[in-house]
Formats: sequence, C-alpha cells, structure tokens
Amino acid sequence: MSEPTRTGTPPIERALVDLFASPDPEPVFVASLERRLLAQAEAMPHRTGTSRAPSSWSGWLGALWRHRAMAVAVGLLLILALAVATIGPARVVAAIQDLVGYVPGIGFVDLEATRLLAAPVEVTRDGVTLRVEQAIAGPDNTKIVVRSEGLPPEDLLWPDGAEQQGDFAPLLRLPDGRTLTTGTWTLRLGGGTLEFPSLPDGVYRAMLELPRLPLVPTGAAPENWQVPLDLRPATGDLVADLYAEPYAPAGAEETHHEITLRVLAVAHSAEETVVRVQVQWPNPDWEWPTIGYNLPVLRDNLGHEYHYAPASSTGSSVQTEVIRIPDPQQITPTPTPELPTDETTQTFAPVSPSAGQLALWVDAVSFAVPAEASFVVDLGDAPQVGDGWPLDISLTVAGFPVNISGARLVQEELELRDGTVQQTLLQFDLDSVPDQDGRMLRHIGLAGDQSWFSGTTGGYEPQSRTIRTGLKLVDGTRIPGGPTEVRVERANVVFHGPWILTWSIPGADEADGTQAAPVVRHPANAVQTRQGLTLRASQVVQTDRLAAITVELDDPPPGLLLNRVWGWNPYTKSSDLYLVDERGRRYELTNGVTWRPGDEQPWTTRDSQNSPTLSFEPLDPLARRATLHVPGLELFVATHFAFDVAVPAGVEMQARDEPPWPASEPWALDIPIEVDGYHLRLSQARLEGFNDSTCLTLIPEGPEDQPGGPWLRGLRPAAIVAPDGRSLDLAYASRFGQAGTLFDLTDPETGAVLPGRYHFDLEGVMVAVAGPWELSWNLGAP
Repeated sequence: MSEPTRTGTPPIERALVDLFASPDPEPVFVASLERRLLAQAEAMPHRTGTSRAPSSWSGWLGALWRHRAMAVAVGLLLILALAVATIGPARVVAAIQDLVGYVPGIGFVDLEATRLLAAPVEVTRDGVTLRVEQAIAGPDNTKIVVRSEGLPPEDLLWPDGAEQQGDFAPLLRLPDGRTLTTGTWTLRLGGGTLEFPSLPDGVYRAMLELPRLPLVPTGAAPENWQVPLDLRPATGDLVADLYAEPYAPAGAEETHHEITLRVLAVAHSAEETVVRVQVQWPNPDWEWPTIGYNLPVLRDNLGHEYHYAPASSTGSSVQTEVIRIPDPQQITPTPTPELPTDETTQTFAPVSPSAGQLALWVDAVSFAVPAEASFVVDLGDAPQVGDGWPLDISLTVAGFPVNISGARLVQEELELRDGTVQQTLLQFDLDSVPDQDGRMLRHIGLAGDQSWFSGTTGGYEPQSRTIRTGLKLVDGTRIPGGPTEVRVERANVVFHGPWILTWSIPGADEADGTQAAPVVRHPANAVQTRQGLTLRASQVVQTDRLAAITVELDDPPPGLLLNRVWGWNPYTKSSDLYLVDERGRRYELTNGVTWRPGDEQPWTTRDSQNSPTLSFEPLDPLARRATLHVPGLELFVATHFAFDVAVPAGVEMQARDEPPWPASEPWALDIPIEVDGYHLRLSQARLEGFNDSTCLTLIPEGPEDQPGGPWLRGLRPAAIVAPDGRSLDLAYASRFGQAGTLFDLTDPETGAVLPGRYHFDLEGVMVAVAGPWELSWNLGAP
C-alpha cells in the first residue's frame, strides 16, 4: 500500500465539487459561487499544454481552459448557471466527469493538459522482461507504472524479505539530454509506480533509465535498463478506448455522527473496480480519517461481495488526498467555517457485468482527535526493569472515562533486519473502556519529559476492549526516579456505522438481455461419508464471477459443529481445496469475491475464513459435472475437561528463527484429551514473547505425530486460574487466538508469566479431521 499523498485542489475544481455536493441550487447560492469564482480567478495560474479535442461539454470546457483566468471563471459560471437551470446538477456532474479518466495503477486523472503512453512498452534481456504499463505526464507530475516478468521467486532473492538498496535512482532522460529524477515511488519486487516532475511543454518523448529493476538485488538480473517512451495527447477516442470512463453516482451518501460519506466517482474495468470516496466531518481539529474498522466491502444486487483487491494485476493501491473545501450547504452570503474533507480511492475486485446496483459498506470511521489530560506517577528511587506500581488514576480522554490501574517498566526486543534492538518501556495498565454512543476509544497517545522519553507506544485488544499505552525511554538514558509527569496529547476514536452508500450502475436498466441471473442448485447426491462424518454440498450458486458451494454436516453428533472447511493438506504441504469439472479443469478459490445474498452485515476477513460457503472461480459454461475436493474439516467439539500445566521457574526466552520471535526451549507435557471418540494429546509447552507480553504456548500432537488424524487444533477455555489463585480474564488471556493454543498469561504486576501450576477448564476443543471428501453433482437444469 502506498503512503498517503497530500495535494491541494485548484479553486475551480473546489467550486465544481461544491456544486456536485449541493442540493437543488438557490439564487443566493449561485451568487455566492459567482463571488468566490471572481475572487479566486486572478490568483489562478494560466494552464498550458495540449487540450482534449472539443466535443459536447468537454469541448466547451476544454476551450475555456486555454483563455486567461478571468475568462475561465466567468465563462464557467455562465455554463454552470445555464446547465443547472436546464438539466439539473446531477447531469452537470456527469458532463464535468467527461474530463476525467481512470488510469489503472495511477488513479483518477484529469486528462486536460495531459500526455500519455498509447500502449505498453516492453524490453526483454536474458529472459527478463521490463514492461512499462502506464505513463501519464500531467501538469503536476509524471507517473510511470512498471512491471517485470521472468525474475526468480522473491524467497530466493530475499530470504529475509525484500529491501531497497541505496543506489536505486531512476531517471527520465529528455530529448535535449536533460534528466528528471524521482524521489517518490511505490515499489514491489520488479515493479511499482515511479513519480517524476512534470515534463516540459511540447515534450512527447523520453527515455526511462533504471540502474536495476525495483527491489531486485545487485547481480540477480540484467541491469542498466533503458525503455523509450512515446507519449500522445489525451485526446478523443484514444482515451475512451484505453481507460475506463468514471461516473458520478447521484445520491450515494449517508451521514452518521455528523460524519458524511459520499461516493464521488466510480470506474469499472476487467481488472478492478475503483470507488472514490469522500468523508466530511464537523470538527476541524480531528485529523487522519480512516474509513473502515474492517476493510470496506462492495456489494451488488445479485449477492456478490467484492473485497479490497491488493493483488490486482494493475498494482493499484489505496491513495489518499486531503483537501479542505467550503461547506456544500453554504447557501447564504454569511461566511461559514470550512469543513474538513478527505478523499480516498478504494480498489475492489471487478464487478459482475450482470450487476445493476452497488452498495459500499463502511462499518466505521476513525479519527485522531486532540485530548488534554495529565497525571503523575512516582517511580520511587532507582527503578529497575521489572518494577511495577499499583495506580488508581481516573481521567477523561476525548470524552471517555479512563482508569489507569498500574504502571510497570518492561524491556522488549525488536527483531530488525540488521539485528535485535532492545527498548525500555514505561507501560500503563488500563481498565476496559466501554463504548459510548456508538464511539470507541482505541488508542491514547502519551508524552513525557523529552530528556527521558522519546515517544509513545501501544495497541488495542478488541476481545477485551483493552488499550495498551506507554512511553519509550530514550536509548542509553537512565530510568528516571521520583515523580514523573505524563501528558495525554491525542487519542484515536472510532465512530461506528455502518455507512451504506448505494447507487445504480449507469446503463444497467438498458441491458440487451445478455445479463444473466445467478443459477441456484440444491444437489440431491453431492454427499460423502468419511471418518464417520457425512459432508454434503447443500447449495451451489453459479454466476459469471464465481461458483459458490455451501457445505454442511449431515446429522452431526450432539455438541459437534463444523467450524470450517480446512483447505491446507498437512501431508502434501499444499492447498488441496478446489473444484474440478469432468474434463479435469481445476478451479481455485476466488481472489476478492465471495457470495452472500441478503441484507446481512458483510463478511469480515475472519468470517470469510470460517464461512460454510466456499467461493471458487466461475465454472466453464460448457462444463457438465463438478466435483468439490475437501482435504479436511475443522470441528468444534463441546466438552468439559480440565488439566494443569506447570511452568518451571527460571525459564528464559532466546531469539529464534522458529517461531520468528523470542521463545524458550519447550518442556514435555503428557496431557491426553478424549472427547466423543477423538483421542488427542498435548505433548509440549514453551514460553513465547509476543509484542509486550509473555505467552504460554501449548503444543499438541499434529499430523506428523499421528498420521491420518484426528489432531488437536485449538482449545477454548471456560476458566484459567493462575498459580496465585487469580482467575484470568479469558478475553485478554486468549487474545491471540480465542480458539488457539497461545495464551497471554502475563502477570500485570510483574510483566511475566508466574512460575507454578496453571489450571485450565475447557468448554470445547478444535479438532482437525483428514479427508478427503469428494462431493459431485451434475450441472444440468437447476
């Protein structure tokens, strides 16, 4: 994901956004618009360059751009006034959008005064191909999207993860020998987006020079690449053929908590769907808005859900522009404060051509908000790592009541590429903070004496609604003793929705009959029994975007539930969950599209992983029979079972490759678990350092220990009692996997796992059962 970029918006464009966002205009609004345009016109720079060929509204506006600024303002006002009076604001927006195109890998582009690459350019050397997919030379910058093929796998080039080497310096060489350098880019192995300064007027040829391919280590591939680029004006039919034409949906907006989300523009292509979203909020002191606690989801009227598509072939990523525009409801001459506004481009999987309506679901919007509070903690004389202090401090942070119950000095190790770094933290224990009026406090930023503390740290645990926050000690500085003042400087607040922004796809109601509705089947014989478990494909849905199969257990024993279909085969070390037709063609799970008809909340990532409905690539229309191959099942088995685990004294953790964080040597366990005929066993335990906590990991026998299974996948405790008799908060203790075997048992006073005997009471276990199951059905009439 690229870093957010910040740009301004020309006054004329701000005025257009105002008009788009306004209701039916009133005379006083038109007068206000006129005053703003005339006042801003003299400050506008004269725009030069190649214009788009005049046609319809774009021709009128394109011609106006070529005149001095005052003429632009007056002429545009006349056109807008005429248009509003005759065809209404929604159609005016559609006409204005004719100046804009969506360029994959770059985003929405104002095509006025823009030069572009008419077709991708490739250069091949020694079996490696460098492809320039896009080149857009606009009035503000020049962006180039590159991709490579034929490189060795990333894990061979960078076993410890890819990194940028210091001598990567791309150039654009102009025909007269001058060069443009770039300091802004978004890179991935062999590709990325490079941003250069704008090209001089009249320049249509340039040479892209790369010393090495992006993120490719020295000597791993050919070097010193040169790719000639021939650009053309962004004119006429060429643009329409190359790039998706965006549209501005009318009425796609919703307001909660005085926070308004609206869809400004949408573009569809065969590779992706992009949605430009604007968020507007009431308080100018709030900053850094983020839409979605979970990632936003796009839904259509057929039942598809389209998820964020970072693996799109275009390499597109979310980009953010921050602009501030006047209040779109400003319809009086009285000056009103500007409302802060943010725009972000969200990229999703391509939408079905048969869809007629879309709805963008955003579950939450968060902001960094100012917060002012302070407190004093007395660290006493000569504090040391491991010391703790009970506290009872009540504060009000961003309107939330916060109680600090303790402080402790801890030391954590950070595994960096060039070694391990230790840092000392003064951490604070906070009680759970309840939501208030649909708002959630997620982070508290602290500050202290800068001679001692270098910044703040922390996180949020959603299961326990627990905020972790603290101060980082300056490296090499002694731990301060005595009273220490700590200031609360900011907070992160999440506003819950959902915001549901709905619109119709242009032209969907004018379909020529080729659009196809989903085909739903309920196969009678798609069933098989293995390992005493009968699995059935109860429903099959076929669309032009996927094949969705819902599976379920027939008559499972009491207390046994299908938790999820397990796609990983532990014996072949590969994903063996797939769909195949009678001709042997294999269909994999879809990337970015799932199936969920109805008005329920969209799937989260965890929901999709545990869903009984599996979404695969669409079946070949000529296929006549399909078979679902299921390598294994994960079951939840309700049980009441108890055991003890003794943590030896003096156990120390060391940096390790497996797991890739500090861990102790394991010690042996022998805890058999027998539930409903399943014989399972915990065979080892160890301590692991994870973030700022020390966790107890219980290691079960797995498929290597008992081939053919079943084997233990996880534990769900009903209660955990520490050696000192204290009952642990289950939501906090199992925060790294409610159904897993990793438990955070850190003592809040010592920051460590107490040695001694821990007592576990279980309410259920997760069991993996190996298949395979093969469920087949005919693809005839539903």
